[in-house]
Amino acid sequence: MTKSLPAIRSAAPSFAAITGTTPASHVGFPGGTISPTWTLPAGLLPDWCEIWLADANGTNTASAEKYNMNATDLSASVIFAPLGWTVDYASVQLGVHDSFGRYLQTSKSF
Repeated sequence: MTKSLPAIRSAAPSFAAITGTTPASHVGFPGGTISPTWTLPAGLLPDWCEIWLADANGTNTASAEKYNMNATDLSASVIFAPLGWTVDYASVQLGVHDSFGRYLQTSKSF
C-alpha cells in the first residue's frame, strides 16, 4: 500500500524569482555589464549566477558566472567584453541552497 504525503500549502514562495532583467536588457546587448536581481524566500541562500547569451543561430555564444555569493546578495554584476555580434537569445540562471544542503536552480530565458 502506498501512503501519500500531505500537501504543503503556503502563501509564501518556495523558489527564487529572477527579477530586474528583461529581454530589452539582453537582446541586442553589445557588451558591458548585466546585473540581474532576484528575490529569495526565507531559508534559501544564493550560491551562483550565470548569464548566457547567443546569436540567432547559436554560432556565437558567451557566458559569465559569479560564484561564492554572500548570504545577503540579491543581485550580481557580470561584465562582458564587446561581443561583435548581435544577441538574440539570453538566459539567467541562479543556483541557491537551503540549510539542509538541498540545491535548487532557477532559470529565466528570453
